[in-house]
Amino acid sequence: MSHADPFEPDGPVRRGVAWGQVIPLITLVILSGILLVQFLRPEVAPAPEPAKGIGEQTPLPPPDDSIVFEAVRDEAPLQFSETAAYAELLDRARRTPIETLRETARTDVVFSDLLDRPERYRGLPIRLQGTARRILRIDDLPDRIAPEGALYEAWTFTGDSRGFPYVLVFEDAPQGLPGGDDVNAFVIFHGYFFKLLAYNAADKARKAPMLIGRLEYVPDDRRPAEEAIAPGPSSPAWLLGLIGLVIVYLVVRSVTTARALRARAASARQFQAPPRDHISPEELDEWLQGNPDEAEDQPPSNQGS
Repeated sequence: MSHADPFEPDGPVRRGVAWGQVIPLITLVILSGILLVQFLRPEVAPAPEPAKGIGEQTPLPPPDDSIVFEAVRDEAPLQFSETAAYAELLDRARRTPIETLRETARTDVVFSDLLDRPERYRGLPIRLQGTARRILRIDDLPDRIAPEGALYEAWTFTGDSRGFPYVLVFEDAPQGLPGGDDVNAFVIFHGYFFKLLAYNAADKARKAPMLIGRLEYVPDDRRPAEEAIAPGPSSPAWLLGLIGLVIVYLVVRSVTTARALRARAASARQFQAPPRDHISPEELDEWLQGNPDEAEDQPPSNQGS
């Protein structure tokens, strides 16, 4: 009958988790994640008031029977005879408070409606939002059309225009609004439908709904969350530096912890318990010489007589 080896534990060796090292690492990971979220989160402009649902829209008002619109010709370039109607809508936009224009502008009129029945919607206030790809300044205009001497055109594409532009005319350019033939500006427009403007695109005649009103510019860092694609520029520099320090500390701490765990594992492998049975005298002597303090207390169990 063999005796239990006092040097070998009764079951597998269990090593406790080094919580003193793990908890700081977990805390730092969470902290660095919070800091990264704060740094990368863009500044989002306050969401505009939701537009009325289609069931909440009032019926369309009757067509505008103003005499100035009798000279308007759709699917044609701007003509001198249309100057009075053009100036009338500019004056309406100038005199109407933006709050009133926002409240009365229709959101249920789409691109195809204007193409199919332009006379029905002439003079109607409409709300649009989309991407302006071409924004031009028109100078040297007479005072009765533009008291400031200039107007602006934004060739804008919306979700319902299917790759074709609206032409949006406005008098006051918002601060920071880019200009040129290749821009990418997100805009919101409230204005009156004027006419279908004929224009040439790749030597092909096309028509675009022209509206006259007020334009609002939404920069990239103030777009709604689904539109924003870049980090907010106002994140403080010290926050980025703190994130860097936390990441460096995590890397150093992880390396030192890994080395300590490897050293502990190597030290544990160096311990060898004495065999229980069938040990040769030479091996027994060698083991006893390596453990002199234990030799007197516990002789091996099966020694040959």
